[in-house]
Amino acid sequence: MLDLDYVFHVHTNRCCHASGTDEEYIIAAISKGATSITFTDHCPFPGDPFTNRMSYTQIPEYLSSLKSLKDKYSEKIKVFTGFEAEYLPKYQEYLEELSHQVDTMLLGQHFCEKKDGAYSFYKTPNPTEFLALGEAIIEGVETGIFAAVAHPDRIFRHAQLWKADCEEMAMDMIHAANKANIYLEYNFNQSKYFKEFWKLGDRYGKRKIYGYDAHDPDVIRSLDGEFLNLKATLIP
Repeated sequence: MLDLDYVFHVHTNRCCHASGTDEEYIIAAISKGATSITFTDHCPFPGDPFTNRMSYTQIPEYLSSLKSLKDKYSEKIKVFTGFEAEYLPKYQEYLEELSHQVDTMLLGQHFCEKKDGAYSFYKTPNPTEFLALGEAIIEGVETGIFAAVAHPDRIFRHAQLWKADCEEMAMDMIHAANKANIYLEYNFNQSKYFKEFWKLGDRYGKRKIYGYDAHDPDVIRSLDGEFLNLKATLIP
């Protein structure tokens, strides 16, 4: 049995780019000796303006399914519900309301809202994307809605080089998370700059959790190696 306390950051097939049933993820986590599993599927928004996530109407079924499985496996593992959501100012009230329906909210800033109300979808890689995404993360952290920041290093994935402005943004995010007393997620699905970010995160960050960004039960079934001995203390 592996020395694994929890499985954090799990998606479901409702997001349209993952596979496996809710129960298969839970059974996989149990097989690895996990004491808890936290589902954080991609958050839908009213009117379904964004792709690669469940529809808004699927929220009740998602929560009902996990509640049923939580009861079914209560003697073997704790099942926590959650969403991975972008912080978008125009939807802040909605996110606050949604946070009361789940155990935890994970801030995953894949894009952001611009000052003109548009969104930062880029057809080609933008080397300065991290500046806007980082500011959105800091704003999201300050709302108090979120328990953790998903893959904070990911915002630097299109940066051509790790320069002073990258380090400055990384430190701003770390300080914001420290002030809000929330977690930064060390994600197994790393960006190319995760080492540079985590040199700072490990030195200056106060809280870290390890996440798998699992989009397939096989990700959990295949867990092995040195990272499985790393622990954190997030209680959703």
